[in-house]
Amino acid sequence: MKLSQHPDPASLLSYSSGGLSTPFSILISAHISLCSKCTEKVRLYNEVGGVLVEDIAGITLSQEALSKFMDSIENENSDELTIGRVNTDVKQENEMIEIPFPLYKYIGSSLEKIKWKYLAPGIKKFTILIEGEKDAYLSLLHIAPGKKIPQHTHTGEEMTFVVSGSFEDKTGAYSIGDIADHDQEIEHQPTVSGKQPCVCIVATEGPMVFKSFFANVFQSFYRI
Repeated sequence: MKLSQHPDPASLLSYSSGGLSTPFSILISAHISLCSKCTEKVRLYNEVGGVLVEDIAGITLSQEALSKFMDSIENENSDELTIGRVNTDVKQENEMIEIPFPLYKYIGSSLEKIKWKYLAPGIKKFTILIEGEKDAYLSLLHIAPGKKIPQHTHTGEEMTFVVSGSFEDKTGAYSIGDIADHDQEIEHQPTVSGKQPCVCIVATEGPMVFKSFFANVFQSFYRI
């Protein structure tokens, strides 16, 4: 299994330094449990204290550590992506596991146990409540094959982690374990690809802003 879409380096850096809200941190934790490349980046970011090298004062790092840190930024588009060792071992023990371990606390260990609520034709939702969070939200979506989320922008950051299935938009194609890391400048229309439903977890800092008037009215009642 190879992952093709990853969090932005700035998001990984914020995660490393503890600067991300809980919903976004949960998604990155799920991703790095599957991705050895991002796991290594976070380890290196931790080594330099979660700040950029230029801002470090009075800290001595080995030349090897500095080289790896810079390479992790410069080689962001490298195709050498592999699943992490911990996740591989878990998969071998139980091939039926669908959900990464860091998500168990929030949605359980199987998609079959999710208590979905109808949102729209072909779309179901499960709201994940995070104690103490007021400005960031986490939702689990189940979207039927071929279905599209209406064209929209965002009022803040949006991050999507794919649990099963796949989707695509103008920024790329996303499948199991991938993360779509978008800001408020992105306008897109995610569409489920393939013949299987797409289940994904979406972290947002604010509601979506749809191009359609009716979609915005719907959003005001059901929030996604």
